Amino acid sequence: MNKYDDRLLSETEALYGRDFLRELTDDSVLSEEENEDFERRANALIHEFGWSEVFSCWNDYLRSHCHTAEEALNFANLFWTYEGYIHPIEHPYDFLAWFYYCIDMKKYADDAITIMDSISIEVLSRAGIRNVNENENPYYVPEEDPEMIAAVQRISDNKIQGIHASQGESS
Repeated sequence: MNKYDDRLLSETEALYGRDFLRELTDDSVLSEEENEDFERRANALIHEFGWSEVFSCWNDYLRSHCHTAEEALNFANLFWTYEGYIHPIEHPYDFLAWFYYCIDMKKYADDAITIMDSISIEVLSRAGIRNVNENENPYYVPEEDPEMIAAVQRISDNKIQGIHASQGESS
C-alpha cells in the first residue's frame, strides 16, 4: 500500500519529472501556458491535500529520485517555481541539507549558488532562523552555516551506516 494518495504521487512525479534546465533553454519544449499549468497543478495539490502532506511527498521524491547534482538542481528550480519555499517547513535544515549533500557547490557554483541561496534563505527565514536574514547577516552563506554542515554530515553518516548495514546483511 502506498504511503500517499495515488493522485498525489502521480502529480508529484509529473511536476518533478520535468527537465527544468532544458525547458528554460529550449522554448519549443514547453510553452508559457504549459508552464503555468504545472504551477496551477502544484497549487491544486496543496489545496487538495494540504501543505504538510504535499511537502512530505515532495521531500520523499527528492530523496528517492535526486542523487546527482543535476537532479537536485532540477528539483530545486522546480520547487522554487512552484513556490514551495513560501510554506512552513518543520525541519528546514534537514530538507535543505539534501541539496548540499548532492551538489558540490564549488563545482556547480554557476548553476547552484543563486537557486540554493534563494531557497535556503527563504526557507530558513520563514522558519524563524534569525542569523540568515540579509539585514542582520548580509554575508550569510548557507553551505557554511554550522547547522547546515551538521545536517549534511548526518545524511552522509546515515548513507555510510546504510552501506555497512547492507554489506553486513549480505555477508
